[in-house]
Amino acid sequence: MSSELESNLDRETKSPLSKKVILQTFYWKAIQLLTGINLLISLFYLSFRNTSPIWNVFGVMFLVMIVMSILGVLKQRKLSITSTLHLLLLPFTLILIGLLNFQLSNQYPGETSSLPIVIPCLFLLVHIGTLIFAWRMDKERKGRVNGIPRWFSELLLWGNVVVLLVGLFTSSMILFRYENGGYGPYVNQLALFYAFVFLASTVLVLQGSKAWIRPHPTLRRILMIGGFSIAFIHFLPLFSVPIIINQAEEQVEEAFSQWDSSAFHSSEFQQTPFSLPAYFLGIPPADVEGEKDMLFYEGTEGVDDGIELRFDSFFPKEKEGKLPVLIRIHGGSWANGDKGDANVMQQNTYFANQGYAVFDIQYGLTTLSSYGLSSNVPDKVRGPFSIDDQVRHIGLFTQYLAEHAEEYGLDLSTTFISGGSAGGHLATASALAMTEGKDSDWFSDELKIKGLIPYYPANKGPALGGIPGSEDLLWPEQLVSEESPPALLFHGTHDTYVGYETAASFKETYAEHDNNKAAVIYMPFGNHGSDFYFSGYYNQTFTYYMERFMALYR
Repeated sequence: MSSELESNLDRETKSPLSKKVILQTFYWKAIQLLTGINLLISLFYLSFRNTSPIWNVFGVMFLVMIVMSILGVLKQRKLSITSTLHLLLLPFTLILIGLLNFQLSNQYPGETSSLPIVIPCLFLLVHIGTLIFAWRMDKERKGRVNGIPRWFSELLLWGNVVVLLVGLFTSSMILFRYENGGYGPYVNQLALFYAFVFLASTVLVLQGSKAWIRPHPTLRRILMIGGFSIAFIHFLPLFSVPIIINQAEEQVEEAFSQWDSSAFHSSEFQQTPFSLPAYFLGIPPADVEGEKDMLFYEGTEGVDDGIELRFDSFFPKEKEGKLPVLIRIHGGSWANGDKGDANVMQQNTYFANQGYAVFDIQYGLTTLSSYGLSSNVPDKVRGPFSIDDQVRHIGLFTQYLAEHAEEYGLDLSTTFISGGSAGGHLATASALAMTEGKDSDWFSDELKIKGLIPYYPANKGPALGGIPGSEDLLWPEQLVSEESPPALLFHGTHDTYVGYETAASFKETYAEHDNNKAAVIYMPFGNHGSDFYFSGYYNQTFTYYMERFMALYR
């Protein structure tokens, strides 16, 4: 009787431990199963690369896999070599994928690159590495754990404390709108990559500090809550995507009466406003034709003496009839910037693949700005230009297009104009000046503006920068009329250079002139330049609506 009682007591004592062992076994087996399934789906996705909404299920599974594999390290008694390597290499590889995507998106057509092979291989390597890691963790749970040296553990601890302090700073840039030295675009658009970094850093700090923090449970809780909060904040831009889509649908349906998202059908269109796998793997650049650095104006007198203005052109490989035109104007405070890789290059190839003739142009950079001058801009595009001069240069390009319309096979009666920041302002000023007949001798009358697409337009910026010009070109809202072209604007709510109120004011000015064909898509947490990561949540969403807007008025 006594031995039976002792046996029962012993069984009850061991029961919680047995449950814990069973749960840990299930946890790592579940990660192995999930990773294996994800690996197979990855191979299918890479074979049939598209933006079908169904792939977002795969994207969510990928997120769950990464988060589970990171958090699972908390179940270890101490950091092992395996878990340490995983927590260091996994975030590094994901960020590397993002950086390589950015590099790939800025390549000119025809440039050879190994990146289309390297990026998918790295993505598959993440799955294979996670699968091996989960298997090793399951094995280590049953046997002896090879811990890391104490000195390395302390180095990791304090190094990751520094990483989390950086995370506090980047978190503040996501949550609050304040002048941040231009770092905002590099944080908000890539925040999902950073979320994994800060999640892994939190786990490394908690595990690396176990020995001396165990007597201080309150401090451990503070570190845990603080670290996980930092990681969560970096997920917020992703979580805001449904909000962006809902308000975008309301905006476009209100502004463009014939809008029907379900009615747009094209194999080249994005099938969903946001594809999570595309965020990680990028959107492959389209295979199009193009010419680089084509001269359209050489100045010989006055303020134009000695300047050379050039453009890049992009065309679909298969042309059917005359091509509608998209003119893109780069930003840079009217004094800096350039076409090409400084102007979201992949936007050019993307719309060329949809059947547009895309022209990415220079317009002459002013030396009269108080915003400062960059040293990496050719002297032959600089001069003491006013805003009028820059708009006039854009007008000279329209005359060039008219002269070469037959050569390029252009339908100038269907022209769209787009630009970001200072380029958004110049696109707005040029489009409205053409529509309203202002300075008509500057522009070719063969071009008909069907749509205006400004990104975070700095419509009140020239005056603030001390750049001279006509009042209505400095502040182009004054040119708005009932006949102004349909306009689709993009603006981040956390833009510290050009407040989103500028876009709101532009739409209100349209309404005041009985013109309701203006819509603004606001990007929560979005900063100035929130389109530079082409496959980011902001740019994907805006491109989805931009391509449909252009198809509507094409």
